[in-house]
Amino acid sequence: MKKRSQICVSLLTPYLAQAEALGFPREQLLTELGLNEALFSKAMQRIAFRDFLLAVQRLVHITQRADIGLLSGEHFHPSTLGPLSYLMMNSDSIGEAYRGFLRYEALINEAVETRLEVKDGLIFNSERYNGYSDEETAPLVEADFSAMMGYTQFLSFRPDTDKPTPLRVDFRHQPLTAIEHYEKRFAAEVRFGQPHNVIVFDAAIMDYRIPGADARIVTRAIAELDAIQLALRGERRFVTDVYDFIKEGFYSEIPSAKTSAEHFAMSVSTFQRRLREEGSSFKQLVEQVRKDKAEVYLRDLRIPLADIGERLGFSDTPAFFKAFRRWSGKTPAEYRKQLADDDHSNIGNDR
Repeated sequence: MKKRSQICVSLLTPYLAQAEALGFPREQLLTELGLNEALFSKAMQRIAFRDFLLAVQRLVHITQRADIGLLSGEHFHPSTLGPLSYLMMNSDSIGEAYRGFLRYEALINEAVETRLEVKDGLIFNSERYNGYSDEETAPLVEADFSAMMGYTQFLSFRPDTDKPTPLRVDFRHQPLTAIEHYEKRFAAEVRFGQPHNVIVFDAAIMDYRIPGADARIVTRAIAELDAIQLALRGERRFVTDVYDFIKEGFYSEIPSAKTSAEHFAMSVSTFQRRLREEGSSFKQLVEQVRKDKAEVYLRDLRIPLADIGERLGFSDTPAFFKAFRRWSGKTPAEYRKQLADDDHSNIGNDR
């Protein structure tokens, strides 16, 4: 299996905790997701991001809670971040902890792009999962922003009367639950259908001190994280970069082999040779991207089948149906029905 963008499996813990709080046994949830408890006992254990995304989408269907990301934010804890938690909990201030997080964010989640901007006394924290639609990643963005509030309060040990709350929250996607639920969680104005996913804070929170911070632990944590980073750099392959580039292109137009080769500053022949050396081809990668994204889209019942084919660049709906049957042995409608039947017959009946 070709390696692509990866994410720490520990980041799935808050979603599982929320599903448990809703009455679903953890052991059964892990079975449904095709995971095992041993994965969560290994620090920085990573899985393919697309598998993580499918797991979250499956939890949405199992629990019938589209807002599971928003709810799971309350279950996030710095320890979810493995060795990075030691750096954050022992930084001198919230600002220092956050800068450390951004420095090593790719170790725990290669798929997300987070940016920090300080302007006019405000902090604008934005994030985007490049190559994925807003509908696919809505639960993740909601969880990330909800968790950010919890992290900040935990690290600063501020009482409820003085907890750092955002001034505004913007989401690119449409609401997944009643707006009042968002306003209750964030205690701020929440807007949807905005150009960017942004959570805005007063810049003063960057100066909040972290009680009990130990610079010696920070030094050791940085050394460990640097070692992990160096080890992981040797894992990334050329096909991974090409796969990600193709995937991002699906939101404008599917890139051609020529366009892709130019992006990587290569001739088409060299580009194709590099892929062959790693046991792949441009055509195979395009096909894999389409298949992976089709499976994610089919889990979202709000997206009509005809729209999925169009999003994936097929000339018409029959062409999409034919390709999907070739990939899975089922029509898209049969695949979607099986997902729904599995959700209802397995976890649903065991509540």
